[in-house]
Amino acid sequence: MSIRNKFNRSMVDYLIIDSNFIPVVCIELDDFTHNSDIAKAKDELRDNILSAALIPTVRFKGLPKSVRLVQSELNPIFKNHKKSDIYRKLIVLK
Repeated sequence: MSIRNKFNRSMVDYLIIDSNFIPVVCIELDDFTHNSDIAKAKDELRDNILSAALIPTVRFKGLPKSVRLVQSELNPIFKNHKKSDIYRKLIVLK
């Protein structure tokens, strides 16, 4: 089975893209439905596929409790993606 077929019907919670529609980061909000062995295997497969495509995945257990937590996870990714305007548009996270 090809990677495309494995990933064809998969979804992510949020995908942040730059102004050229290039994916910058995938954000996953993991609630209790991610606790089963099947869900963990699907999450790992999705993370591996995204990683192979050089798209980092940031996972939060449920909704993040603070903006600072989101900032600490996303700002380094945005800074490394300076080629796009995503960092300038999301600088308000500081």
